[in-house]
Amino acid sequence: MNINSVLQVFIRTVGVLTGSFAIILLSRSLPLSDFGQISTLLTVVALVTALSDLGMQSTVIREIASSKLSNTDVVASFFVARFFLGILGFIAGIFIVVAIGGSNIDMFSAICILGSLLASFFVSLQVIPIAKRDIPKQNYILLVQSSVWPILVGCVYLLRFDLRGYSVAFLLSALISAVYTAVVVKWTPKFNIRNQVSAAVRLIRLSAPLAVAGIFVALYFRVASLATYAWLGPVSSAQFNAASRIFEVMQVVPAGLLAGYLPTLSKIATKEDPSGFKVLWLNYFHIVFLSSAFVAQIGFNFSDEIIVTLFGDKYVNSSEILQVLALAFVPVSIGWLVSPVLIAFKKLRQYLLSSAAGLLVSLIAVWPLLQSFQNIGAAYVVLLVESAVAITLLLMLCRSTLFRTAILGIRVLPLLGTLISTQLAQSVTFFAVDSVLNAVVQMALSSVVLLLGITYIYRTGSGKNSLHEGQN
Repeated sequence: MNINSVLQVFIRTVGVLTGSFAIILLSRSLPLSDFGQISTLLTVVALVTALSDLGMQSTVIREIASSKLSNTDVVASFFVARFFLGILGFIAGIFIVVAIGGSNIDMFSAICILGSLLASFFVSLQVIPIAKRDIPKQNYILLVQSSVWPILVGCVYLLRFDLRGYSVAFLLSALISAVYTAVVVKWTPKFNIRNQVSAAVRLIRLSAPLAVAGIFVALYFRVASLATYAWLGPVSSAQFNAASRIFEVMQVVPAGLLAGYLPTLSKIATKEDPSGFKVLWLNYFHIVFLSSAFVAQIGFNFSDEIIVTLFGDKYVNSSEILQVLALAFVPVSIGWLVSPVLIAFKKLRQYLLSSAAGLLVSLIAVWPLLQSFQNIGAAYVVLLVESAVAITLLLMLCRSTLFRTAILGIRVLPLLGTLISTQLAQSVTFFAVDSVLNAVVQMALSSVVLLLGITYIYRTGSGKNSLHEGQN
């Protein structure tokens, strides 16, 4: 990795953390019902944004990188497609908000937050530096995108504005990001609108396999959150979304560890190197699975301290929700490890089936679980969905002799020994049982145990050099 690549990983990580800090300020400054509203509106924006992409960004990056089409043609088509889909997304978002919230949603805030979708077609221009591997320009865009929203939230927090103030700030942050992206990319639209509309339709068709899978993922990942607001109200939604935000931050761990995973897998898939795949996958599996399971242990064992410290006493009921979501983080880490294998080896049909399984489980389970367990039931939905996706992915890949051979190489006993040891380290009492200081010492001690376990597995396993090469 060169310095710009390292800087990009750092900016992405800091962006997630500062975004979480913005959510914490929102939760502390707004009443529970208002936080439930704005967190649900942000969920709708994320859902509609994912739906309006339709897999086109990955297709455009591939086309530009492979030079199959001229940059001008493909970007113009993408721009037109995102423009019209952004308008449709805004309209669809309004319908979703009215359907799930009705009179419980402040429509001024909804229009401001959903209005950010209209600027998404400018932000989508970042595909140009991504496809051209212009990492410095990518970093400039990422830096602004990850900082402008937290800065504006901080200003609104200091001025003590209400829900509408934060909603205006979100719209303003989207506009700033859009304008800045267009300026940095320096793309001047030159196209015939009639020709580009037909080209945009062809681009959407080309993106169809990834689009369908992306729609399934976007839906199953957010069904629980939206259903909680619709059926249980804004307060229950606020409590679920507070814990859900911690769950999202936890995913920084596999995302950071697997930064160079897909490109390396793709290279091995091209060379058809079975031994190289086994060594690479096993090394990544042991490190990522152990690290993710360790984070899940922290989320489960210290849920009270995490929730109260970050969000305050009024969110204490979110503690049990976080415990269930922490359990769901283990199958999530498996998904992070397995789904890139399907993409690298171009098994998009299997990827689509696993996403469909997640959506099906989500739709079947959400109503009975919410009725039986209230907002904790939403966390159970996430646990069931992520488990279903992980199991489906593993079953798909186990049909391959290459992957079955790799699974047989998993160091089960060292993995279990390390996880049991970290659990014991997090159970030792040094100070007052309920003190934050005691939790910090327990987490520090268990971190040392985790590092020792990873070191042991790494040094006594095979293929150390292959992992090193893969990371480079």
